[in-house]
Amino acid sequence: MEVSYRRHFDQSYMMLRGDVEPEEVCELNMLSYNRIPGLLPVEAEVADGAVRFWYNITGKHTLSDYLERKQADAGLLRRLFETVDEVLKEVSAYLLCEEHLLLKQEYLYLDFAHNTVDFVYLPGFQEDLRQSFQELMEQLLRRLDHSDRLASAMAYEMYQQSLGRETSFQEMLQRALSAGKGGRTQEAEVAQRLEAAQRPEVVQRAEAAQRLEAVQRAEAAQRPEAAQRLEAARRPEATRRSEAMQEPGTAAGGARKFLPFPERGSFQEQEPQKGIRKGLGILQRRLRERAVRKETERSGESAGTNYYGPSVGDQPGTYYSPIAGDQPGTSYGPSAGDQPGTYYSPIAGDQPGTSYAPAPGEPPVVCQTEVLMARQAVQGILRHAGEGKGPELRIDLPVAFIGREGEGADLCIPGRSVSRMHARVERVEEDYYLEDLNSTNGTFLNGELLEYRQKVKLSPRDRITFGLEEYIFL
Repeated sequence: MEVSYRRHFDQSYMMLRGDVEPEEVCELNMLSYNRIPGLLPVEAEVADGAVRFWYNITGKHTLSDYLERKQADAGLLRRLFETVDEVLKEVSAYLLCEEHLLLKQEYLYLDFAHNTVDFVYLPGFQEDLRQSFQELMEQLLRRLDHSDRLASAMAYEMYQQSLGRETSFQEMLQRALSAGKGGRTQEAEVAQRLEAAQRPEVVQRAEAAQRLEAVQRAEAAQRPEAAQRLEAARRPEATRRSEAMQEPGTAAGGARKFLPFPERGSFQEQEPQKGIRKGLGILQRRLRERAVRKETERSGESAGTNYYGPSVGDQPGTYYSPIAGDQPGTSYGPSAGDQPGTYYSPIAGDQPGTSYAPAPGEPPVVCQTEVLMARQAVQGILRHAGEGKGPELRIDLPVAFIGREGEGADLCIPGRSVSRMHARVERVEEDYYLEDLNSTNGTFLNGELLEYRQKVKLSPRDRITFGLEEYIFL
């Protein structure tokens, strides 16, 4: 079955290609001119002898995407069974065929805003309803929340009913829903018995807590007395230590004796002046040595290097060779045969640091510059680059779902322009792939809008926009 996805302005569509028999033309008219509850709105288009069905899936997510990140609970199963029951009644009322319903995870769409489930009705498609629903229940059992007793009761009852042929499909649905209601009553009874069984344990815990509190209170009362006894025992030792540590200039009564200041000309005043004079002498000697070293380097450079500047007709940034009578440090023009911007190898008698013309028949030496670009390492980080402050998102999971904050996504982005489940990033070894999840305001990669389920590889410095929130991939 050929399936593709398109986005037109703010609307998302799923396209299915099918073959329609002449007797099924009435179904096309029935679907085109009526909004049947529980079925996705569809428009038929005939092109190249084939019929294309365009289903409006704006703001909806497939059951397969939902089960990839969450488990099936009682609320989801009840909503699914009730919607199937209602859809079968509507299909019969509009003279449609129930075998044309697609009961597969990738074609069941959940609308969280309106808490509904929508099915795909495809003319020309034929499959046994009971068999397809049995396969759907097998997939749901793999993703069932077994800690939810209501969900377990409904799911296994429905699966057991789908294995037989004695009852109709509507009766199967009613029995599964009744099992869920009975499961709710049973769960309440189990909770009451568990509470009654745990009540003595609760009382014991309260008594143990009271005993522990009494022991702690007694210990707190004894602590000040023990501290006083310990302080009294340590006091003589502390007194002895303080007397031993008294300085020689301290009197017996505790008054400190201050020594007189030294007189002028004493050793304490002359010693610092001697150190200052010694430091100044060392500094002057080092300055003289530095001046001599610079003068030596300057004289060596002027003696061993000849520079020739441009003259009339010279091109800026070009080196030319000297001619007869040239003086170092003087600007001269090019010699015969010189090519601007070309460097030539030296010949016999050349002086270091001087540019000369090429020898007869010598080709210019062309240097190739090779630029080595190292691949920038991918860090797996989405850094906010839009207005205001946004969180930095680090992709640590093999598959990370990106969505609105507080909606159960792995990476949360605050903002009304971001959908509940906006996009998904999948890591395959060292590469990252971005995929839009039928978001309302779209996902853009470097300014290009992504189609639903279009998987693209991310590169460092890519700019990704989720609705109105812009991020840079690092």
